[in-house]
Amino acid sequence: MKLRHIEVFHALMTSGNMTEAAARLHVSQPAVSQVLKHAEQTLGLTLFQRSRGRLLPTPEAKALLPEVDDIFNRLEALNRSAQSLRSSAAGSVTVAALPAIASFVLPRLLSSFAKKRPQPHIVLRVLSSSQVQSSVREWKSDFGLIHQPGGSLDPSLHAEVLHRGRVVCVLPRKHPLARRSRIGPADLADTPMITAGPQSELRARIEASFAAQGLAHQVRIESSSSLAAIFMVASGLGAALVESTGMVENFPDLVERDFEPAIETRILLLERGDRPKTRLASAFHKHLADSLATE
Repeated sequence: MKLRHIEVFHALMTSGNMTEAAARLHVSQPAVSQVLKHAEQTLGLTLFQRSRGRLLPTPEAKALLPEVDDIFNRLEALNRSAQSLRSSAAGSVTVAALPAIASFVLPRLLSSFAKKRPQPHIVLRVLSSSQVQSSVREWKSDFGLIHQPGGSLDPSLHAEVLHRGRVVCVLPRKHPLARRSRIGPADLADTPMITAGPQSELRARIEASFAAQGLAHQVRIESSSSLAAIFMVASGLGAALVESTGMVENFPDLVERDFEPAIETRILLLERGDRPKTRLASAFHKHLADSLATE
């Protein structure tokens, strides 16, 4: 039974007459009659009896109807899915991101994206920088979001700068240095610091800023997560030099102050360049880029 047979059979079964079936299918009545005849010949079954200008389904036709209904419903679902993909209204996008970006950058961006496209399924993977890169490289994620300077960057991935920021010093609101608008290495010389691990490019840049003034960076705790570093500051373990991502706004007892000399930070979007994006993924990419460019 061919697809056109199924369409004609379903139209006849649900309408009960040749005229309405032809109108639904936007064809002539002779065309419907010809397809029905061919379907009956193909199946070796009589599907309808003609009686007083009406088509009466045979027991065989009634037995086939549930199967045809199922196929027809699946075809309609396929058409709806295709329509959603064309309009970028549905589908799935998988994003791998650092904890700080996943917690304090992505929520507002996902919220504004979902208002425009209420149906998409977003999968968020919260990973370390190296794991984010592996996830994108191994096609487990459509996009990756990381900070730079940070760890090493996989040269096989395409990296796009979405946002430029700077390193800030996060400290308790009651700390004496909180009264300053800018904080430098000399101000932090005697302050226990929470900072990135020794393999991080950010750590190297921070160490260099201290060394340039002949000062030692007093590291108490090393953390590969800036989010974890801020929680440690909130627990009274010291001050932290981290990327500015708006995290401190969620900690009323903490403040952030610009660190001088300025160290630029970037949010990078990572993707593989060897496969086309879906319409939804392209729309999501553009939304991220446009939103972060204005911040």
